[in-house]
Amino acid sequence: MEEKEFKKLMGYSKLEIQFPDFEEDVMKAVRKKEAFEKSIWRNIRWSWVLFLSGLVLGLVIVDLLAGFGLKFFGEKSDLVLLIFEIAIVAIFGLQFDNLIRLTLGRKNKQ
Repeated sequence: MEEKEFKKLMGYSKLEIQFPDFEEDVMKAVRKKEAFEKSIWRNIRWSWVLFLSGLVLGLVIVDLLAGFGLKFFGEKSDLVLLIFEIAIVAIFGLQFDNLIRLTLGRKNKQ
């Protein structure tokens, strides 16, 4: 008799899902979120690669410009080169800061 009563009690605890495709929708949302996270990490990796290659290219350009001895601006060519160097350092510094914040911010979210 206990077994029948137990089955009866267990039958009461059964939940009816009102939305038949609820589980599929949840799994689809989970897969979509995982794909989004993977794409973010892929973009962050590419950002680092392009940042470092731009840094090397910028250093090479500044070194080449310093070696050419620009005469376009007369005696002020050293000042123009200094302004160009300061602009490159400022841009790369800001981008480096942004990449560090983005990378560490994403690691802390996980």
